[in-house]
Amino acid sequence: MNYREATWLRDEIAAWQQEGIVTADQAETLRTRYKLSDSATFAPPWWQRTSYMIRAVAILCFSLGVFLLISYNWAALGRYVQMGIVLAPLLASYYIELHFLSKNKQDAASLTLLLSGLLLGVNIYMQAQIFQIDAYWPDGLFWWMVALLGPMFFFNSSLHALLVQVIFSLWIYSQFEYDHFSAGGYLPFLASAYLLYKRPNGLLLIVTLANLMIVLLRIDELIFTAYNPPYPAILTAALWFVFVVLSQLRHQYSDSFIQRLQLVIQFSMLAVVYVCTFKDVGRELFTPGATAMGWVLMALGFAGYAYGPKPLWTHVMMAIAALFWLLPIVGLVLQKMILTDGSAYEFDERAAGQILAWCMNLVFIGIALLRIGHGRQYRAKGEFLGGVSMILVLMFTRYTDYFNDYIIGGLLFIAASAFLFFINQYWDKKYAQ
Repeated sequence: MNYREATWLRDEIAAWQQEGIVTADQAETLRTRYKLSDSATFAPPWWQRTSYMIRAVAILCFSLGVFLLISYNWAALGRYVQMGIVLAPLLASYYIELHFLSKNKQDAASLTLLLSGLLLGVNIYMQAQIFQIDAYWPDGLFWWMVALLGPMFFFNSSLHALLVQVIFSLWIYSQFEYDHFSAGGYLPFLASAYLLYKRPNGLLLIVTLANLMIVLLRIDELIFTAYNPPYPAILTAALWFVFVVLSQLRHQYSDSFIQRLQLVIQFSMLAVVYVCTFKDVGRELFTPGATAMGWVLMALGFAGYAYGPKPLWTHVMMAIAALFWLLPIVGLVLQKMILTDGSAYEFDERAAGQILAWCMNLVFIGIALLRIGHGRQYRAKGEFLGGVSMILVLMFTRYTDYFNDYIIGGLLFIAASAFLFFINQYWDKKYAQ
């Protein structure tokens, strides 16, 4: 049930009560049954809450303006004048925040708290510049996140949690850039994720899941390096894990919101399969390797699969993840295999890559046909046309492999046109009415 339907049902129950159709106790029972009393369950759509968002954007613009004004003629100012100029907006924001809290203006206090959090980051870097502190600059991001945790938990502020996640994105990007690992930097990420669990928020969930993907790939890259699997294997394992996590969050978010996020994961998984249909990429799939992180993700994914809902795409996602994880293990076995005469097996990666690329083409076509069949069975034209689009994309892609071969190219285009004509005629004949 979405916000509009919940509003309609709430008004209807109130009208029934006024007309005497139901008693007050029965009306309350209906509101409790459909969770109409819980405003967090059926929050208004974002376009009905733009005032709060516009004010938040205004605060971001104000923070940028303060930073630019401070930067003007900065070098000509004395050290203590510089320090005072940087500290004054931060202290003023704290005072205004306490003023709003004393007046019980929670929204204004929350936005002012966001402003103070942004100005805190400005102070961390500007004070370091003033006193010429030569330090590893991502440490400033870390201490900025740590400083935000206190007000985040004290005010249960989703805005602060979102700011922590954005700063964490910058911080972990710096870890990739400098090939550095710091376990302490992940604690603010976990703290923000915990607040998300206690106080669900759609935008915060999206940013947290994006960071979670990066965290999983980063930990796998840095810690579990004994065997280095090909990138598609660990990526599909991480996507499968996030897909299952979303299935377990349906009690906190609307079904339509979870379905949209899972659709993004599905598209990402299909993109991985599509990329692997190229022979140069397919060659890497047999690269031997397996990591503890991959095993953990697959195990957790299977556990969530066992206890969660099992629509069609859940089975497809599980099969794709398992396939990509098994291929490097097969490569590892082949590399270690000893023939009966005692000689080592000569593993031809080039030939195996070409075979795997064609296998990935067949997998991609199989998924497309499955979507077509599923759309036909349930009369879901979007799913039906999605499968058709996948086949067309693959056909045109393979045409690029034979760009100079006019015969094969011509046959592919003729086949594509015949396929489109047949599919359109079939759908119109069966379901247009």
